[in-house]
Amino acid sequence: MGKQDFAAWIHLTRPVNAIIGSATVPLGAWIAITHVGSFEWTMIVLQTLAVASFTAAGNIQNDLQDFESDKINHPLRALPSG
Repeated sequence: MGKQDFAAWIHLTRPVNAIIGSATVPLGAWIAITHVGSFEWTMIVLQTLAVASFTAAGNIQNDLQDFESDKINHPLRALPSG
């Protein structure tokens, strides 16, 4: 697997979407901390990684299901562009 293949896999996951989705976990934790007063960093980190992983997997599944329409509507995405 070359650099170009790796870059295509990263592009397929749409990392910006995963980062935006993941940002909701620490934000929610911060809001909860202001009301509860305590937190556990390990759980926040693990939940953030889980949200990023699920978001990336959902984006990949979407691209697989919409392959034919993406050829027309989003030809620069990783799968339609080859």
